[in-house]
Amino acid sequence: MRFSSYQVSSCQVRFHSCVSVSIRGWFQIIKNMNWSKMKKVIVLGVCVLVANGMWAAPRTNAVEGGESLTLKVKPGVFIRNLLARADETMNVPSDGYSEILLDLLKMEGFDFGNGKAPRGIAFNVQTGEISTHNTPASLEVFRKIVADLNREDGSFLPPDASAPKRKEILLAGQFYKISGAQFKKLGLILGKPQSPGKKGDPRFGTTEESPAWILSAHLVQEARAYLKDSEVKPFTSPRIHTAQSVSASLFFGEASNNIRLKCLPLVFVDEKTVELKVEGSTTGKFNQKPEGDWPTFAGRTNCAFFARTLVELEGGVLFRAENKDGLPANNLLVLLEAKRP
Repeated sequence: MRFSSYQVSSCQVRFHSCVSVSIRGWFQIIKNMNWSKMKKVIVLGVCVLVANGMWAAPRTNAVEGGESLTLKVKPGVFIRNLLARADETMNVPSDGYSEILLDLLKMEGFDFGNGKAPRGIAFNVQTGEISTHNTPASLEVFRKIVADLNREDGSFLPPDASAPKRKEILLAGQFYKISGAQFKKLGLILGKPQSPGKKGDPRFGTTEESPAWILSAHLVQEARAYLKDSEVKPFTSPRIHTAQSVSASLFFGEASNNIRLKCLPLVFVDEKTVELKVEGSTTGKFNQKPEGDWPTFAGRTNCAFFARTLVELEGGVLFRAENKDGLPANNLLVLLEAKRP
């Protein structure tokens, strides 16, 4: 996971042998594992899902800084229901069920920690045991999510009506077409992307992501000023009003000429900062291909960009995708501002 700066700085997790290890030791341990006895190991920044090969009573052990909780699930049912909720979390099945689980927990307020205490999750797909260590409030979130995902019929309980109202957010986007030279000049203002993007690795359940420039309110204005001075105008300006853990999508146009934008505010990190998943694409803006302007990216067809990033309220985030069809203005630039409704 990318956002270790606020999630964990040095978390601990439990491997199949129940030995606590630091995050720095993960890859050495994986390298030395007896793979003949294991089918699959997925490691994420705050989650270890171990296939080592419920319903038994849960085990809870009080320890310093929280409690450890182990539940038992039916592995086939649990994983099937996770994959069925991929769209809800803006994932696709190829992202892996671990990514979906982490997002579902995060959306419901599960605390992944800040380095002061372990906040790991371990799942043994042979025994069906899934364990975590956390605060009592987060353990209740964990119990509910796990119970929902273990239902044979795939149903899940509706949100608690007594729960606090989810924080709302307004996302105002602007889609531009610019040349590579123009973007290079803009890059002198913005600097390097704070979220540099990443290559996905299905072995560890990680998803490919696009780079993103996280902008303060001042840099948003700087970017706008440069684009205005360069006489670059947006060809569309979509707006999405949504709330924490509620995905929202927008389609504007017709089958052969359109833009698509999808957003999911996963969690408010603090009063001013949101962790956001964003996906965007166009059709008929850069070429006339019926399947769209863009290739498959991160398991998503016709995808110009996909990323998980932070954004400050009253600030913004910028994405860039380069189309390979050779037009002078072959760069899609999307400026997304986050505002209070």
